Amino acid sequence: MPVIRVSPSAPPVDADLLGAIAQELMNDQQQGPVDAPYIEEEEIRQTDNLHVTVLWDNPKWARLSPVERSRVILAAYEQVRGASEMLRITIALGLTHEEAARLGVVPSVP
Repeated sequence: MPVIRVSPSAPPVDADLLGAIAQELMNDQQQGPVDAPYIEEEEIRQTDNLHVTVLWDNPKWARLSPVERSRVILAAYEQVRGASEMLRITIALGLTHEEAARLGVVPSVP
């Protein structure tokens, strides 16, 4: 069976969504405005990886596919924390609160 390597060309991420997530990362606060993205990081110490979940009820966010949301999350981390920190992320999950509830993803309470 042949091995086919594909280099996908991805469209640019939404600058507004990227900027809002980047701003929350720069703020690095436990609390924020209710309309801001909620970002939860889970550090996996055994592998030095991060699992990142972003919950956000922004209409533009809701229209993105799961892959597009992950790309926005990764781009925000690269912009704010650098490529090495972004490369630690093994799961970048972007959901609305409704989707999170349906999937049983419950945010941690600080």
